[in-house]
Amino acid sequence: VGDDLYLFTSDEQGESHFFRWKSKGKNWKKLYTDTRIFTSISSLQDGRILLSGEGGLYYFDPSGRLLDKQSVFYTEEGRTVSGKIGDLLSDQQGGLWIAFNNYGLLYYNPYRIRFNHMPNTLDLGSGKKIDNVCALLMLNEKEMLAGTMHGLYVYNRVERTLRLFAPELSGIFVLSLSRDLDGDIWVSTIDSGCYRISKGKIRHYEIRPEG
Repeated sequence: VGDDLYLFTSDEQGESHFFRWKSKGKNWKKLYTDTRIFTSISSLQDGRILLSGEGGLYYFDPSGRLLDKQSVFYTEEGRTVSGKIGDLLSDQQGGLWIAFNNYGLLYYNPYRIRFNHMPNTLDLGSGKKIDNVCALLMLNEKEMLAGTMHGLYVYNRVERTLRLFAPELSGIFVLSLSRDLDGDIWVSTIDSGCYRISKGKIRHYEIRPEG
């Protein structure tokens, strides 16, 4: 945010810490500590910083002051949602996508001040539910990647449909998604190594323990 850098860490005692790197002072400052694990960090168009994790959502102002903490979310359908958040993703419209480990996707519409639960049934004719979303990555104005405990999927935000990205990425437990400077997408998994998606081609890299 601006010229400052924000990050979070976890220590051996099970605590999570939130830091800010001040570009002017060239130093780190610890802003917040919690006994629950943090999983993701994002920012909103109004400058607020968001942390997510086992305790829900944490809202901070740019100085690092905790503004609010939200563990229960109310949807437009009248449902209440709670649980561990796997990832956060803000879009150009000022909205916020929240990946839940037990409830699929929620979308926060800043103009309605409510959360909208996205359908989590695949349009593959199987009726399979995708509840455990762990990672998100925007592809374009219409589509985003959703990494789950059961594979990598593409979510169409306009049609509100899910489809499998590729057969070879079915069944993998996605841990994180990222894009490098060349535009390639990296898919990290719990126990299947990592995958690189480059110009439509997928390459698998196994991670073998030394010794």
